[in-house]
Amino acid sequence: MSPHGFGVNDGSQSGFPEMVKYTNQIIKWLPPVDIYETDAEVVAVVEIPGVKPEDIKVSFKDGTLTIEGVKNKLSEMKGLSYFCVERSYGAFVRKFRIVSPIQKDRIQAGFDQGVLTVILPKK
Repeated sequence: MSPHGFGVNDGSQSGFPEMVKYTNQIIKWLPPVDIYETDAEVVAVVEIPGVKPEDIKVSFKDGTLTIEGVKNKLSEMKGLSYFCVERSYGAFVRKFRIVSPIQKDRIQAGFDQGVLTVILPKK
């Protein structure tokens, strides 16, 4: 066992996992979300670095907040042989049931430095 906790079956001294063990798996990317409530509003904060604002859609229908988008690979990364791949790419959808009554016409969203903030004012 390597110091990194990876099992290497070929007897080499490499600390890297067997690529076949990991490359055939589908990695689903879900950005982390914090949702909190004050007396006046419900606020959702979503970490989505690398996602362009035009690739994000926020909607609120029937008491459900939906945040969806896509994180695309950089064009200069295509066609390369990778040594290590830890970042995830692809489409995501997050849905949250909001139980507080919300003023739908006053919902606001802002995007700054890879963080999306959605403010849902209460009725």
